[in-house]
Amino acid sequence: MDSRDRYLEEQYLSSKAYENAEVYTSSEGNETTPLRDLDPSSVQLLDIGEIQKEDGEVFRVGYFEVTLPNGEKAILTVDKDGQDMSLDFVDDEGNSQKFMLTPRMKREIFKFQVEAKMSTEELQDALFPSSQDEMEKEIAQDTLVPKSAEETIKKIKEKNPEADVREVNNEEQQEEAEKQEPDEEEIEEDNEIEIPEKIKDKVEEIRESEGAQLKHVLIARNPSSISDQLIDTAGLQDNGGPVYCLAFANADLSSGSDRIIFVQGERVVDDRRYDEDATNMMNDYRHASVVENVTDKDSKVYYTDIDGHTTVADLVATPKDLRRQDKDILAEKLNELENKQKGILNSTNLTVDEKIEKCQEINQERLQLFDEYGLDIPNIRSEISADIDIGEEVQDDIEDSQQEDAETEKEDDDEEGRDPREANHNHERNLY
Repeated sequence: MDSRDRYLEEQYLSSKAYENAEVYTSSEGNETTPLRDLDPSSVQLLDIGEIQKEDGEVFRVGYFEVTLPNGEKAILTVDKDGQDMSLDFVDDEGNSQKFMLTPRMKREIFKFQVEAKMSTEELQDALFPSSQDEMEKEIAQDTLVPKSAEETIKKIKEKNPEADVREVNNEEQQEEAEKQEPDEEEIEEDNEIEIPEKIKDKVEEIRESEGAQLKHVLIARNPSSISDQLIDTAGLQDNGGPVYCLAFANADLSSGSDRIIFVQGERVVDDRRYDEDATNMMNDYRHASVVENVTDKDSKVYYTDIDGHTTVADLVATPKDLRRQDKDILAEKLNELENKQKGILNSTNLTVDEKIEKCQEINQERLQLFDEYGLDIPNIRSEISADIDIGEEVQDDIEDSQQEDAETEKEDDDEEGRDPREANHNHERNLY
């Protein structure tokens, strides 16, 4: 892999980690926060590694050094898609002090339900690696994530041969799920919201016809903030009443999205083409029941300045936020500029002055795009403006240096063009 490909891979992995990864807020492991919410200067990509699996496949991982707000340092490991795997808390010398799998990784490992007469700590000791080396060894052996309940039980018994553990059959799992799944009346009570009869009827209709369980109800008082998150308005009226967003567990497991239905007044929007965007939106607000505005928490703008520091900002437009479709178009345009700039910096046919000039033009194009789409991202705007100023200063220095070199060269040419006999004649005349 050449340096350019390596750079592109690093940029991709960094952006995916900012998009997907969460980290613990401390080594106590009680709370997590999205990586994107940390100060970008406290996150540094250390390396991209390869773990050779026994089946011949290569598992790629990224290692980030993260300094948490409380001052603790940890090495975050992510997979090729930037999904968090573990945090290894280290001291100032880089020695491991405490290794912890992230909640996402724990859920991935323990996704098959089993019944065991043992403590939670004993289960975790049996299923979860206790160090970075052990985790990577299990990745190589393809034993980190069990592929079935049977493999989960086998892994537990390898550590605890006498463990009383068995698989929970499907009927028991279904009964347990039904016990844990609140109905709409329970959601109404828990979230202190009133669900109109029309919405209750729709919920019951879907439950009876498809067996789909209601997962979450979100009410947005500002309807336009909902349509801003979708590929189009979905027929929702900006000046209409609040929008009720109902999330159902999708029976189509291959879709990866929930089934989302919108209700505004008498209008019911039940269209599968909105499911993906709406599921992302509902996941952002999974702990909320009523909000004034729904905003896109995932779309980001990344800018790496002339010193190599990356600044991250929410992709927010004013006075009215962009639709996701517009954000996708904008992201594509910004990505094109990013790739164009990388090509310029890697070019061997351009002088330093030419590279700076072309990069200045690209930064101006970035600012024009921000203005065109009404982006309110002052921190990145200021970084770009600072780079433009630095570029102009460097260009001035280059011009001054070139002018000085030209003057020096002219003086040297004048010296070389003078007749040496003239100098001798004058000297001899002075002597006399």
